[in-house]
Amino acid sequence: MTKTEALVLLYLENTDGRATTDDIVDDLSINKITLHSILLRMIGQGRIEREGERVTLTA
Repeated sequence: MTKTEALVLLYLENTDGRATTDDIVDDLSINKITLHSILLRMIGQGRIEREGERVTLTA
């Protein structure tokens, strides 16, 4: 897991397991292209789910 993935997971844990991509980009100062590539990897690992702009932790 990269540091950025860990930050995204920590962010989601602190937002009750859900957030929008815009919230993550704004609050963590990650550019959107980087975030989308990280989210794809995290989805493949089964850590998160994504529906449109909504991102949620998996159970």
